[in-house]
Amino acid sequence: MKKSIRKLRFERVSQNRLQRALDAIDSLENLSNKSNYDWNQTQIDKMSGVLMSRIKLVMASFGSTSPLERYNKLKEQDRIQYRLLKESDPEVYQLVSDDLKKHGHIPPSESDADIVSQFRELYIDLIERKTRHSIESNSMSERRFIVNPRFNTNRLIAKHNIDRLLWLGKKGRTYDEILSSDSLYCSHPDPAKRNPKANLKWDIDQGRVIEKISNSLSD
Repeated sequence: MKKSIRKLRFERVSQNRLQRALDAIDSLENLSNKSNYDWNQTQIDKMSGVLMSRIKLVMASFGSTSPLERYNKLKEQDRIQYRLLKESDPEVYQLVSDDLKKHGHIPPSESDADIVSQFRELYIDLIERKTRHSIESNSMSERRFIVNPRFNTNRLIAKHNIDRLLWLGKKGRTYDEILSSDSLYCSHPDPAKRNPKANLKWDIDQGRVIEKISNSLSD
């Protein structure tokens, strides 16, 4: 059966936006480096609460027409998260289970396994994406990118393009620095174009930026 234009559009757009969301979430992990940032647990808990609540509310909005339906979807997401925790972190799962029983709450029964099975593929896919991202980051973290000396920056008009090349500077920036949340590669007038990986690739494709070849005699 041929898919409708709207269904094809959803599949295309949703995958692109999901990947951007995952990249943005992954970039938050860079903030955990105490060598570069100073933070306390209260700040992290607040950030986590905002992030988790926003994700749940957004996902609960799909196909929901009433507060009761959204509430039921939120409960279903909690059950799914609880069951997936058993696979991803059994020790924490046991602590949660014991705590629920201690306070008179009954953990989701094994009958919820059919719900979990619907999300197992997605869960595994997310873990694989995370692993691939980690491998890619590890292999590229120390690679440094600089402004192409042959590129005439006077050709640029847009301020955000000029600013990020100036931010690279003569010494350039590492891949990790470019992906960090305070990187100018995360800045763009269009919120949909604040993907540092995509912006770096664009600059490279346009001949504006090149990778600096390390030379132990001159570096």
